[in-house]
Amino acid sequence: MLKAFYLVSGAAAQLGASGQPIRKCQWLELARTARNASAVLGARDENESETMASFRRLADLCEALLARRALGHACPSGVWRELARVGRDAYEQIDA
Repeated sequence: MLKAFYLVSGAAAQLGASGQPIRKCQWLELARTARNASAVLGARDENESETMASFRRLADLCEALLARRALGHACPSGVWRELARVGRDAYEQIDA
């Protein structure tokens, strides 16, 4: 589940950072996987693992991007690059 979230968010980040348009179906998939990841992550816990904290940061950033889009605001390439970085950090925690 979390790997799928990483893959979907990474694909969107790659497109957004390079200035490519993100299709509606890709936005919908990003929203779906972010919702699912948030459900898997559950409530915040001060003793959560670094892996869970990393994926929570990724989910929070995706939610912020989705909120910007819902309000009709553009998502600058820097935000997409940050999404890619946070996603890589989270994914690296899986193998750690």
